[in-house]
Amino acid sequence: MKYEIVGGTGNDPEVAFLCPRIQVREIEKHYYKPHLTDLHQDVMVCNIFLDRTKKKTSAAHIKEYLNDLIPELLNMNIKLLVITNPDYFKVITKKSKTDATIGDIVATVVPGLFATYCPVNLTTIRSVMEARRRGRARLRGNG
Repeated sequence: MKYEIVGGTGNDPEVAFLCPRIQVREIEKHYYKPHLTDLHQDVMVCNIFLDRTKKKTSAAHIKEYLNDLIPELLNMNIKLLVITNPDYFKVITKKSKTDATIGDIVATVVPGLFATYCPVNLTTIRSVMEARRRGRARLRGNG
């Protein structure tokens, strides 16, 4: 498992992002500083295993990777996972679909550990934030 701590507050993270690549500068610039500094705690960013030789990583490989990752996260007192890959989200929550649960915080198969599915990659975050900065895009509210 590779991971980085983002925030620099010195407060232990309770939230971990699981994403294909760790890009600390991009996460700080487009996500942490404008949106997550109010947490007053650091955030962990972990890479996930993706089988690049196949179109899709098998559930068996995901489970194997999570069996190594989850104990490490629990030892660090992580309580919430923000998962950017639908297959990882499905395996750890046993949900059959991800689109119906985007942004919802749900229980995982691990007691005391929760997860949310966030299908946003850093390229999308960057383009949306740039569009918002230029006044070309607004976040939609509920209703």
